[in-house]
Amino acid sequence: MSLIGQQFNFQNLSVGEGLAQSQVYAMLTDSRGYLWMGTQGGGLSRFDGKSFRNYSTRDSLSNNYIEALYEDQEGHIWVGTQDGLSRFDGMRFANFENPHKEANQVRAIVQDKTGEFWLGTQRGIYRFDGNRFTLFGAEEKVPLTRYHDVFIDSKGSIWFGGDRGIVKVDNDHVQIFSTKDGLSSREVQSIAETADGIIWFGTYGGGLNYWDGSRFESVRQSDGLGGDLVLTIHPDSTGHIWVGTQNAGVTIYSPADTTFRYLRERDGLCNNHVRSILEDVWGNTWIGTSGGGVSKYSGQQFIHFDTESGLNGDYVYAICQDSSDRIWLSASAKGVSVYDGSDFTHYGKDSSFLDIKSKAIFEDRQGRIWVGSDGAGIALFDRDTFYFLNVQGGLAGNWVRDIKQDRFGQVWIADAGGGISAVSTTQDTLGHWNFKVRRYGLREGMPGGYVNDLHFDRQGRLWFATRRNGIGYIDKDEIAQFSLSDGLPSNAVRSIVEDAVGYLWFGTADAGLAKAQIYGDSIIFETSGLNVDLASENIYLLLIDDEQNLWAGSEIGVDQIFLNEERNVKKVRHYGKSEGFVGIETCQNAAIKDGDGNLWFGTINGLTRFNPGYTLRNPIAPALQITDVHLFYKSLTQTAYSSFRESWGNLEAGLELPYKDNHIGFEFLGINHSNPEKVLYQWRLEGAEDSWSPRSSRTDVMYANLRAGTYRFRLRAFNEDMVMSEIETSSFTVLPPFWATWWFRICAISTIILFTIWFFMARINKVKRKAREAQEKLEMENTMLQLEQKALQLQMNPHFIFNALNSIQSLIIQNDHKKARSNLTSFAKLMRAILENSRTNTISLDKEINVLENYLSLEQFSRGHSFDYEIKTSLEADPDELEIPPMMIQPFVENAIIHGVGHLEKGKKGTIQVTFNQNDGMLECTIQDNGVGLTRSNEINKNRTRKHKSAALEVTRERLAYMNENQSSDESLVIEEIKSDDGIIEGTRVILRMPVA
Repeated sequence: MSLIGQQFNFQNLSVGEGLAQSQVYAMLTDSRGYLWMGTQGGGLSRFDGKSFRNYSTRDSLSNNYIEALYEDQEGHIWVGTQDGLSRFDGMRFANFENPHKEANQVRAIVQDKTGEFWLGTQRGIYRFDGNRFTLFGAEEKVPLTRYHDVFIDSKGSIWFGGDRGIVKVDNDHVQIFSTKDGLSSREVQSIAETADGIIWFGTYGGGLNYWDGSRFESVRQSDGLGGDLVLTIHPDSTGHIWVGTQNAGVTIYSPADTTFRYLRERDGLCNNHVRSILEDVWGNTWIGTSGGGVSKYSGQQFIHFDTESGLNGDYVYAICQDSSDRIWLSASAKGVSVYDGSDFTHYGKDSSFLDIKSKAIFEDRQGRIWVGSDGAGIALFDRDTFYFLNVQGGLAGNWVRDIKQDRFGQVWIADAGGGISAVSTTQDTLGHWNFKVRRYGLREGMPGGYVNDLHFDRQGRLWFATRRNGIGYIDKDEIAQFSLSDGLPSNAVRSIVEDAVGYLWFGTADAGLAKAQIYGDSIIFETSGLNVDLASENIYLLLIDDEQNLWAGSEIGVDQIFLNEERNVKKVRHYGKSEGFVGIETCQNAAIKDGDGNLWFGTINGLTRFNPGYTLRNPIAPALQITDVHLFYKSLTQTAYSSFRESWGNLEAGLELPYKDNHIGFEFLGINHSNPEKVLYQWRLEGAEDSWSPRSSRTDVMYANLRAGTYRFRLRAFNEDMVMSEIETSSFTVLPPFWATWWFRICAISTIILFTIWFFMARINKVKRKAREAQEKLEMENTMLQLEQKALQLQMNPHFIFNALNSIQSLIIQNDHKKARSNLTSFAKLMRAILENSRTNTISLDKEINVLENYLSLEQFSRGHSFDYEIKTSLEADPDELEIPPMMIQPFVENAIIHGVGHLEKGKKGTIQVTFNQNDGMLECTIQDNGVGLTRSNEINKNRTRKHKSAALEVTRERLAYMNENQSSDESLVIEEIKSDDGIIEGTRVILRMPVA
């Protein structure tokens, strides 16, 4: 049967929605959920449920005229065009050209279990191994004709349909079937198999054929098929065969009961010339046409009626089902209409009614139809006659909003201004109806005159909803009122409905839903949890279905509200345009449940019928994939890491990023052709996040400034019923900077440890060194002190003291008191100076010279002036400013006197010269005598004691060695003989070099 006058749930897609071209000759749904459409001239279109991505020769496709599509075992998309074969791997096309030019138009593609491709071409059947094309069937005389389809059945047989019949291939065995074998037409356009193993063939001119294993049978137009020019066939998941024809749209054939249903342009199909049909995993059927694009058919969950279906207006203000199962409705301002299941009957000014809006229609228990108009009161329709009642007849108002009947037969009418009217009817002898009216307005205690809705509860109380004054009820002429102060969420109430367990539900204009249990001791209004998931809180209508679910209509569609046993909200499912509710905005209280449980909604775009039998939970999760990876907002394909991007978008394993490349993002897509707008996503980056993100409709996420580490991006998607997809993952590593690597840390820690050890060792060594230096200094000072004491002892030569005092004594004996006193004073000064100088580390050179002068003077006196002496200075600084160690020079002067000039022959006078000068910061003291020299002196003294001389020399050497750390002892103290040019010894020279302070 054809469902005439009804608009099915079609979604039509063409060039305006982004399709490359409106002639769609081939379609494919791939393993990723994409719908691929091959067009004639526009190239290839890919649809994800929301948008199109088009490919053409500009993207390296071999040709824009596409005849066939196929997905291989590796997920590549193969495209048969009029100029060869193209393969798409997710990123780019590879093209393959048949060297046999006449067969380069590929019209059908299939891959067998060995991985080899079988191609139906413009001229013959070819096999393709990925590199080479091979003509098949030359020996078997397979016709070199045009082949339209190729199909592998459940037994592995390969079937080809062409202009000269059918070719069947079983391994190497070939069978050829034509009209002589029972085919109703030799031009076979399409091949398919049903679940029972029967092979079906769509023929051009012969309708539908099938092969039961032994013979061909046909289903023709004369049997009820929509047309014999069949271009494509597709068995669906329910066992029905969808037959696409050249000019008669789609026929849905049921082999089980040999019944037919038709889908054509008048039913909403975009075009009657159908070239391809397929069913996706969500149960949607896609119909590709020549000239109209693609139609998506989602079943008959919603059937829509508009002016093209027979309505006389778009705005449907009121609906009612009568006892004959006819649907009464008011559309726009053109009276009322009656739909009997196949056609509409209209009542307006030309049929005893009015061309006027009517916002309330009601059938009473006597089968009479009451129509409440918008401005002309009420009309009672009985036996093809309308009887009118308005304000002049006693009605409370002419703008009727609702009509109800009580248990006594009295009809109650709500008015938009006058309150409520109770109408009783009587019939006169002529069969005419007369009206008796009782009004309830402000005088009778009504809280306001504008009444939107009425409802009789089980106790017979009449509940009313007002525009601005809350709600109330009339019980035995007593009026009760409830408003905001009583807990009602809003005083603007549009709709009232009662469920099976005694809850009264209220729909408000600005606060969503409220409910109240009305059969208890008190009435308490509840709103908690009722409005959380509503699409809108602007409620236009309420309805209870057979499953006791609540339906709420609004300006953006309808919400199906699932309630638990406690009448609390379990979940909410919204229906808008994308869910098939094409009317979108509902009209106030224009909704009914008919006798079959169908729900009817009046909208501003026509009438919509909802079949609860199609309210099936969507068990199919979105087909989820990561479509691209970004690095600093650039696709990975545009970076140095492009080799790590999979062809369809995700990451290959092993991606390692330097620490500076730490700004990474992901794009993703969950394809849900059942309801693409309702897909939600959750993600989590393991290594950076401890929990999943909240559900979101976002299809991208970015992570910035990631620390070094290994990360795993995890993603999942949910459909409209919260069915979750499998989790997609993508792993990568952000490498640490070299200073944060384990080897660098080990080296750094080792270096720190070694440095610490070195520092402590150095510190210990330094302490030891300082202690050693202090010890050495102490020892040196002690040694110097000892040497100074020795030098003092040497300087205090007892022979010298004895001789000096004897010489002074001789002067006293000779009564040369003046000279004796002078020498005694010199001796005293010398002793005093020697004792004072022994107490200090250094003395001035000037003091040392004075000591030497006193000493030489006393020695000269004691030795009877047997020598002369001279002290000379040639200094850069004042002698008083130069500091030298005490008691350094005197021993050498004494040696010059005793061992030098003291051994001269009698009569020869000795000479001692002491000279001081500075050279390179050193004080150089030269003691020179004209004595017998070292050699002669040693010979003379070899039999005498040399202890004093040797001790003085050794003590002085040691003192100079401590003082002159940077000089050898030979440089600090030089003792040499003075020789003439002819080698005669003329004296001795001693040179002392010492630092000065």
